[in-house]
Amino acid sequence: MLRNTRWIYGVVVFTGHETKLMRNTTAAPIKRTRVERMTNVQILFLFILLLILSLICCFGILARSLVRILGGLLFFISFF
Repeated sequence: MLRNTRWIYGVVVFTGHETKLMRNTTAAPIKRTRVERMTNVQILFLFILLLILSLICCFGILARSLVRILGGLLFFISFF
């Protein structure tokens, strides 16, 4: 306790994890609505469906090309 003084000089320095600045640096949680979550699931489903359809088409084109190249060797699958 200081008594009968006109002026006091002092510096208070506190750096660490308990300072107000450090406590407020945590990242805010991401808030998503139910509609956003449902939309994300639907977009993921559509992407996977598109990927599967693309793979099916690639294998179909490959099979058709092989039939044309091999000609009459594979007569039993010549319906392509």
